[in-house]
Amino acid sequence: MQVLAESSELNISEVSRRTGLNYTSVERHLAKLVKLGLVKEKRYGKIRIFQAMFQTLTVRFERGGSLAMELTQVAPE
Repeated sequence: MQVLAESSELNISEVSRRTGLNYTSVERHLAKLVKLGLVKEKRYGKIRIFQAMFQTLTVRFERGGSLAMELTQVAPE
């Protein structure tokens, strides 16, 4: 998520290169982030471009196992 937040848009190969994770792992992570609405996917033929849908994201892990997220969304296009 940090790599996407620092860049405007990236494809899977570039996210993989910048994070040091393999292509398949990055693809699975991005699919989950798309489902959560944190990342937007655009398709240009076979090329898939991903964009973070937040300006800032704060994640807090609280005692008792709960998780809290606060985000500032990107302005709509």
